[in-house]
Amino acid sequence: PVALDMVQAGKLDQALRHCRDMLEINMQQGNRGRARGYERLIDELQDTLALRDRRQQERSQHTEAAPVPAWQSGNAGLERRIASRRRELLSRSRAQDPWPD
Repeated sequence: PVALDMVQAGKLDQALRHCRDMLEINMQQGNRGRARGYERLIDELQDTLALRDRRQQERSQHTEAAPVPAWQSGNAGLERRIASRRRELLSRSRAQDPWPD
């Protein structure tokens, strides 16, 4: 839920750092399923950040552009994927873990 909140707030770099930290923690604890989930989120965030950076670079090469509305920023799809992955992980963890995140 923390990564999703950060993405919704537009803090993609912070969400990426959080996911990397959580990946490391889960790898150390042997939680391979959760670690794979964080790896996927990291990939999605990196793709989204690369797209954002390309768009910003394209805009800076032209004239000063107006701010991009959130629904056009590319975050909406990422938010849906993170929310879906979160629901999937929560349903699994509730079945296996009496203390889900």
